[in-house]
Amino acid sequence: METLIRFFMIFKTFIVFLMLEVLSLVLVFTYNDYQHGQYFNSSNELVGRMYEVMNTVTGYFSLNRTNEDLARENSRLKTQLSSAQAMIEYYREDSTYMQRKALADSGNYSFVTARVISTSFSKSHNYLTLDKGSADGIQSEMGVIGQTGVVGIVSAVSPHFSIVIPLLNISSRLSVKVKNKSQTGALVWKGEDYRYASLEEVPTYIPVAKGDSVVTSGYSTIFPEGMYVGKVSRSGRSSDNNLRIDVSLGIDFSRLAYVDVIKFKNAPEVKKLQEEGTDENEQ
Repeated sequence: METLIRFFMIFKTFIVFLMLEVLSLVLVFTYNDYQHGQYFNSSNELVGRMYEVMNTVTGYFSLNRTNEDLARENSRLKTQLSSAQAMIEYYREDSTYMQRKALADSGNYSFVTARVISTSFSKSHNYLTLDKGSADGIQSEMGVIGQTGVVGIVSAVSPHFSIVIPLLNISSRLSVKVKNKSQTGALVWKGEDYRYASLEEVPTYIPVAKGDSVVTSGYSTIFPEGMYVGKVSRSGRSSDNNLRIDVSLGIDFSRLAYVDVIKFKNAPEVKKLQEEGTDENEQ
């Protein structure tokens, strides 16, 4: 206590001067507009610089989180871009687009585009897996086509996926005909080259030439008539008095990425009528 008193006694003059100086400054800034404004401008600038420093420090510490968010966004955009590029390439090579558009415009057909997520083409029983299912309106026994021709038929469906039996399956048998010819035949695959199939049950009196188009017959609710399947690569007489016709398939199964599933609006009605007709014949 004595030390404190001694301190005030020694520096009392300076302390009184300092107090008077502070009081003078307070009076000046309080009762003079110019000095008052300058004080607040200086204060605002000081506070602003303090906030700027604080934001810089905060931004630095949150930089890692920002980078992570940007990385996730970049990944999402790259995925969307890749998908968009694949779809653009799909439609660029799409030779059946106008035919599908005409079917859709008729009101009897619609199409569900799906991505092929699993495929095989070198086995005797090949299958495709699509990333669309019953939740998208796909059902079994629906036709599947690609940008350059017929792919196969849906055989099994879950809510979000579908299994397709392609033309490259020895169990597959598709009703087709040579374009502009009324005689139908059966397209089958012998389990050999994935680029070719065989057209059977066509009589020898039907004129068939190399390069003729092979299309669906339309004799079912699965495919409408005239969907492109492939073209004749070779024909000749077989041992059963029918023609032996090799067909170069329109679809390249080794690079199949996207397909369209055909939804025939009147399929349930036609199937019901066919079943009733079959039951009556059996009676």
